[in-house]
Amino acid sequence: MQSIPLRFLRAPFILAAFVFLPACDSSLKTELASLKTENATLRKEATALTVQIATLTANIDKLEAFRKADQTQIGARDTRIESLEKKQADAFIESGSLKDKIFTLQNELSTKQRELIGKVAQIDAIEAAQKAEREKTARIAEEEQRRASITVQLGVTMQSGDTKAVTNTKVYLTRKTLNELFPYTVSDSEGKPQSASHVWTTGVGQFAILYRHRNVETPAMITRMVTESSVQIASTDFNGRASFEALEPGEYVVLCVTPMGNGAVFEKRVKAAGKTSVVALSNDDILPLY
Repeated sequence: MQSIPLRFLRAPFILAAFVFLPACDSSLKTELASLKTENATLRKEATALTVQIATLTANIDKLEAFRKADQTQIGARDTRIESLEKKQADAFIESGSLKDKIFTLQNELSTKQRELIGKVAQIDAIEAAQKAEREKTARIAEEEQRRASITVQLGVTMQSGDTKAVTNTKVYLTRKTLNELFPYTVSDSEGKPQSASHVWTTGVGQFAILYRHRNVETPAMITRMVTESSVQIASTDFNGRASFEALEPGEYVVLCVTPMGNGAVFEKRVKAAGKTSVVALSNDDILPLY
């Protein structure tokens, strides 16, 4: 079999290629255009995705910044909370200390209040006492202004006509006369009432006649009763003078007994009127014996 030259074998294929290539090229061009369009679309989508990625990255960065800021704030808050808790603990301790101090101060205040109340009571008592003393002093001064005094001059006229001062003799200032102190009467043999007889003597060996009855104990009894009824008692000096001071204004009776004779009893009504009254007792003031 005769071989066919190679160039003759290729020829059909080349011819076929020339026939087929135009058809393929048109299809490829369409596909290429489609690919370019798809490539452009993908590029647009890639660009959009790049923009989204950039946006997301920016948002992530912002969120990270926010997270760090939050962590910083949280740390500051925790630090502040710890500080506040420490302050709270210190305040609690200080509160306990303050409560103890307040309790102590309240006790001290109560003690001082009681002391103050006691001092006020003492001051009130002192002021009341001072006021009472002032009122008493004023009352005494007022009474002293109203009070009177009586000076008695006691003397006896002798048979020679001379007046002898009765010295060192007690003088009694009473509100009643001797007959008022002994308001009794005696009867005579016919039963008629008579005035009582008084002999009040201090003479040694003398006796008293009272109601017509002699009794050595009578002078002491009269002296005791006159003494008990007296407002004041004074003794005459060597001039026969006796004084009664600080008397309430009013009427009084001066009584005096001497050992002269059978016992001379002086009696005289006097009046104290806010000043010194001088009263003279003489023979005219000797009580008569019946």
